[in-house]
Amino acid sequence: TNEIGAAGASKLTSLGDLRALRLLVLESNNMGADGAGGLTSLGALTGLTSLDLANNRFEGDAAARLSSLCALTGMVTLDLRSNDIGADGAGMLAWLRTLTGLTTLDLSANGVGAEGAGRLSSLCALKGLVSLDLRANSLGADGDGRM
Repeated sequence: TNEIGAAGASKLTSLGDLRALRLLVLESNNMGADGAGGLTSLGALTGLTSLDLANNRFEGDAAARLSSLCALTGMVTLDLRSNDIGADGAGMLAWLRTLTGLTTLDLSANGVGAEGAGRLSSLCALKGLVSLDLRANSLGADGDGRM
């Protein structure tokens, strides 16, 4: 882990110039909700096909702050596991439906719960999705039906 935090995330703006970049791993950097907002420049990485943002404490409104990533229409793999997104954050992930090329999405271990499962229904628009990981989200029997 680099522990770049929110301040470090906001300094990643120069990454937006790396148009040929295909894979970016920013896992375990403790960015938090403020750091999620600092990642807006990543939307300029139009060649990016795989993004790993796992384990960055994207709780609260962080899921909505990541919406600049909807510009990454060539994205194939997105890893948002272990971010404590929660039920409210799950609803803020509706922008994911614009990533129509997405084949692999990992939302495991985010505390989504049964209520949040219903809020993830917009993911049904991702017709090319081959792998969706929702394990360790305490969905329960009700959550499966809401999705």
